[in-house]
Amino acid sequence: MKAQNGTSIGPRAPFEYQKSESNDAQLISDPKSAIVLRKIFWLASNGTGVTAIVRYLNEKEIPIPIQYARSNGLAGNYEDGSVDWNSRSVKYIRTNRTYTGMLVQGKERRAVAATHELLVDVATFDSIQKSFRVKTFNITTNIQATPQIFKQQVIF
Repeated sequence: MKAQNGTSIGPRAPFEYQKSESNDAQLISDPKSAIVLRKIFWLASNGTGVTAIVRYLNEKEIPIPIQYARSNGLAGNYEDGSVDWNSRSVKYIRTNRTYTGMLVQGKERRAVAATHELLVDVATFDSIQKSFRVKTFNITTNIQATPQIFKQQVIF
């Protein structure tokens, strides 16, 4: 029922958000980590690949999300994982619709729009996802005739 109403049901807020002190089911923007998140999306929207984004974040020694959360008082038994950014964490951030102001949660993956402040507009987010699919599947947007170099005429 909470997920249908757009109430955050997760144990902790996604990177760049924090739970409101007055209502822990409400997500509010964290201004410090917003800079990192916006940089990730800016790089992605300008065609920077996941590996290059990971390299940038590690070279700038930007704390990974769990380190950042712990430095801001996150308590609990959460696994640290690696101390460096990796492609999995960047892909997760880059494909997480939460940053468009939408919550997608629960077993049924219920989606509720406009539940909290959006940090990436929907058009930019969708453009990044489309670009990622094109790169992943090596889809060309220009159809070109390719010579059939293996086609032979067989004469008997």
